[in-house]
Amino acid sequence: MALTRLSGYAHVAMQYGVDEALFLDSIMYWWRHNRANNLNYHDGRWWTYNSMAAFVELFPWWSGRQL
Repeated sequence: MALTRLSGYAHVAMQYGVDEALFLDSIMYWWRHNRANNLNYHDGRWWTYNSMAAFVELFPWWSGRQL
């Protein structure tokens, strides 16, 4: 992940922590991807989703319970 991409979440990292900022960046990446590709639009909103197992793979320093 480019530092410039994460730097947009510096305010989140300062308030909640770096891990949380990384997690939010991942969610926002897929939300933007879905919006740009006209995917997962329901009830007037763009959505993204993932399984808990997939999140654990993306963020191995967190357990499923922590996520």
